[in-house]
Amino acid sequence: MQAIKTIREASKIAKGLGLVRGKGTFNGEAFWTRPGDSAIITRARLAELAGLV
Repeated sequence: MQAIKTIREASKIAKGLGLVRGKGTFNGEAFWTRPGDSAIITRARLAELAGLV
Protein backbone atom coordinates (compact mmCIF):
# COMPACT_ATOMS: atom_id res chain seq x y z
CA MET A 1 0.00 0.00 0.00
CA GLN A 2 1.32 3.42 -0.91
CA ALA A 3 1.54 6.33 1.52
CA ILE A 4 0.65 8.79 -1.25
CA LYS A 5 -2.66 7.71 -2.73
CA THR A 6 -3.17 10.08 -5.69
CA ILE A 7 -0.99 11.70 -8.32
CA ARG A 8 -2.52 15.05 -7.42
CA GLU A 9 -1.43 14.66 -3.79
CA ALA A 10 2.03 13.57 -4.94
CA SER A 11 2.34 16.58 -7.24
CA LYS A 12 1.56 18.97 -4.38
CA ILE A 13 4.23 17.34 -2.21
CA ALA A 14 6.73 17.36 -5.08
CA LYS A 15 6.10 21.04 -5.79
CA GLY A 16 6.84 21.81 -2.15
CA LEU A 17 10.15 19.93 -2.46
CA GLY A 18 11.10 21.78 -5.67
CA LEU A 19 10.53 18.82 -8.00
CA VAL A 20 8.90 18.83 -11.42
CA ARG A 21 6.85 16.09 -13.07
CA GLY A 22 8.77 14.02 -15.58
CA LYS A 23 7.53 13.43 -19.11
CA GLY A 24 5.84 10.05 -19.51
CA THR A 25 6.17 7.23 -17.01
CA PHE A 26 8.85 5.07 -15.38
CA ASN A 27 7.87 1.39 -15.08
CA GLY A 28 4.26 2.41 -15.68
CA GLU A 29 4.17 5.01 -12.88
CA ALA A 30 4.49 8.77 -12.71
CA PHE A 31 7.84 10.22 -11.68
CA TRP A 32 9.40 13.53 -10.73
CA THR A 33 12.86 15.05 -11.16
CA ARG A 34 14.87 17.93 -9.81
CA PRO A 35 15.41 20.63 -12.45
CA GLY A 36 18.82 20.10 -14.00
CA ASP A 37 19.21 16.60 -12.51
CA SER A 38 18.46 13.34 -14.30
CA ALA A 39 17.60 11.31 -11.16
CA ILE A 40 14.12 9.80 -11.21
CA ILE A 41 12.02 10.10 -8.05
CA THR A 42 9.08 7.69 -7.89
CA ARG A 43 6.00 8.05 -5.70
CA ALA A 44 7.48 5.68 -3.10
CA ARG A 45 10.73 7.67 -2.92
CA LEU A 46 8.75 10.91 -2.80
CA ALA A 47 6.93 9.62 0.29
CA GLU A 48 10.31 8.87 1.91
CA LEU A 49 11.62 12.35 1.12
CA ALA A 50 8.46 13.92 2.53
CA GLY A 51 8.77 11.86 5.72
CA LEU A 52 5.50 9.98 5.24
CA VAL A 53 7.09 6.54 5.57
